[in-house]
Amino acid sequence: MKPKILIVCCNGFEKGGIQAVIMSIVRILHADYDFDAIVFSEGDQFYTKEFEEYGSIYHFKDRYPANKLRKTVEEMSRELYYSKVFSSFLSSHGPYQAIHCHNYFEAAPFLKVAKQKGIPVRIAHCHNVAPIHPRKNPLYHKLIGFYKKEILKNATDYVACSKAAGTYLFDNHIVRVINNAIDLGNFSYEKSIIEKRDTIKFIHVGRYSGQKNQLFLLEVFKEYHNMNSDSKLTLIGSGKLSQKIERRIKELGLDGSIEMLPSDSDVPSYLAVHDCMIFPSMYEGLGISLIEAQAMGLHCFVSEAIQKEADLGLCIFLKLEDGAHLWAKSIDEYIQKNGIEKKIIDMKSFDIKLISEQYRKIYAGESCL
Repeated sequence: MKPKILIVCCNGFEKGGIQAVIMSIVRILHADYDFDAIVFSEGDQFYTKEFEEYGSIYHFKDRYPANKLRKTVEEMSRELYYSKVFSSFLSSHGPYQAIHCHNYFEAAPFLKVAKQKGIPVRIAHCHNVAPIHPRKNPLYHKLIGFYKKEILKNATDYVACSKAAGTYLFDNHIVRVINNAIDLGNFSYEKSIIEKRDTIKFIHVGRYSGQKNQLFLLEVFKEYHNMNSDSKLTLIGSGKLSQKIERRIKELGLDGSIEMLPSDSDVPSYLAVHDCMIFPSMYEGLGISLIEAQAMGLHCFVSEAIQKEADLGLCIFLKLEDGAHLWAKSIDEYIQKNGIEKKIIDMKSFDIKLISEQYRKIYAGESCL
């Protein structure tokens, strides 16, 4: 009988960077481990069916999903609530060799109960950095401080996608920085299609959110389009800002130059036929879409909020405070001077086959702490 690993997601199995990391681990290591997952969403999502080939999914629900006031109150009592629910869950499931938490500060009650129940390997995994506009509620910050102490006390392993992400959740403790692996069979220079044309085709892949900053991206593209009227932009994603982005595209008169595609689109195929990525995030743990784009040889125009570990040689860093016009001008000048020829990048450090071995060691109990 294979040892069992319990994955605790940040939300559900929608298409996203964290979910892609989870699935890359599961696909490689399922021969050695059985996997279960706890999610905080309902219904089937992008990766649901695939994960169910490897294990079971258990749905933990918010108690007050439609009531903002009661949900705020719930945040203050979530430790007790999830401790009780998770303790009951472990009484009838398992035993587990490891618990791998991807749910940031809310990993605290899960790691605490996992320690009480004797799960030997307890992993807290941080995928992001501090938001640029943090919440101001002092009670919330006290709660976060409490959660952080609980995580540091009860986890056996601290993992992060970058040094900055590690510092955000784990302060100055010893952290394993593990690259977000990608499947180099799907994302590689050899898959790119080299076309001779005058039209510059930009692409952006990411959840439609304030963090990913697509509304600013539209302003940048508008300015660039004013200089180069045949340019095109493709957006791939989904999220709460979807309708707002659609409205802004129409307001800017860019309907014929911007295409919006759903998050379940074939990203490698679209990267293959585009020239450059624009990625103006407000903050970012690493940015797996950037890694995938560079693997396929694309030049990437990114904000300075992007971690330097994400630059594999094709990132051009720009300051958000410079504004849309200067971004567009800088992009235009770079392309005029350097061209957009796709380049081959050494991707060994992001190869899932190598990175999965690090997780294999962690799951086996070879702790770094």
